[in-house]
Amino acid sequence: MMRAAIAAGTSGLIVSILGLATATAAQAEPGGAAAPAVTSHAAEASPACARWTEVPVPHIGTGGVALDDVTALSARDAWAVGNDLNDGAIQTVILHWNGSSWHRSPSPSPSSTENRLFGVAATSAGNAWAVGYDLQGSKYQTLIVHWNGSSWRRVPSPNPAGTAHQNRLSDVTAVSSTSAWAVGDYRSGGGSHTLILHWNGSSWRQETGPDATRTGLLSGVAAAPGHLWASGSSSAAHRRPLIMDRENGSWGRTGLPGAGLLAAVSGASRANAWAVGYAVAGGSDRNVIWHWNGSSWHRVPSPRRGDFDNLDGVAATSAGNAWAVGSYFGNNTSHTFLLHWNGSSWRQLQSPNPAGGADLRAVAATSATNAWAVGTSAISGNVQHALILRCH
Repeated sequence: MMRAAIAAGTSGLIVSILGLATATAAQAEPGGAAAPAVTSHAAEASPACARWTEVPVPHIGTGGVALDDVTALSARDAWAVGNDLNDGAIQTVILHWNGSSWHRSPSPSPSSTENRLFGVAATSAGNAWAVGYDLQGSKYQTLIVHWNGSSWRRVPSPNPAGTAHQNRLSDVTAVSSTSAWAVGDYRSGGGSHTLILHWNGSSWRQETGPDATRTGLLSGVAAAPGHLWASGSSSAAHRRPLIMDRENGSWGRTGLPGAGLLAAVSGASRANAWAVGYAVAGGSDRNVIWHWNGSSWHRVPSPRRGDFDNLDGVAATSAGNAWAVGSYFGNNTSHTFLLHWNGSSWRQLQSPNPAGGADLRAVAATSATNAWAVGTSAISGNVQHALILRCH
């Protein structure tokens, strides 16, 4: 997903960590009151898979590969998306897991110079979406591609800022073959505005959200039965974390305290959702985790690591199981950062850290015993390599 690095107008692992403005970790609700305990059912927690391992990735490109999102339908069917630099052009990358190995699937790259995918979602073996942008001239235009069971094809998508300004998509969630949502931002009138697109079964249409007159950006979107969430930030001088939600056909907006960005959101049910990102204050970047209990959002304590740490992805499967991933910076290098919610608290787990530095940008899970995480590793000479981890 397009996450903090893109939100800040940068890319690359070290930039995505050091470029984040920094955060304190005050565990408090708006107004400074102590956050209430998260409503959870620890007895429902399933034993989580015990160990994360690195999975081989097919050789892609010559100039660097980044994977930004992953989605899983089952233990034998998953997709990962990103981009690679090959012969001077940035091209889309789509990988498919068939139950035994990852293989590259041909994907559209309509621009001759730059094409990127940041979000992927699927509802069946014959229905998946990936979103991002491509560079046309000097301006980004929304890019949406669809998997019909046999090939990926580009689908027309709105560009509310037109060809004279930037239009970008950062994430997508799919509800059915006739309903999907994509979010991002577009530039108009001197600032970025939140962008929400809806697939109605025949075309993508822009939907007006509650921030239509404000500046802002959206970096994550997720759906649960009867409910939809989008996460991001306002784009004021001091960026504020932002959550939008849609229920019964109407959008609501929740501005959360502090400065920062919520990079990703995931909902296991209408009354159980998580949003993760980073907060900004006082000279150090710190990850933040917020929980939705069906009526309000509350900040939940989370582990701290290194000089800077942030979270870029989250996946929840039940009240007793959720994963969050990102990176932290320490000893002059970046490290994978992987957390697990067991129904009562978030704990850091051991995760592979390839030599040269690594980060995780997204996570997907079908259960407590089948999860994937993707990102980049071995950054040397400005060359990144795709990183895929699995827990099963």
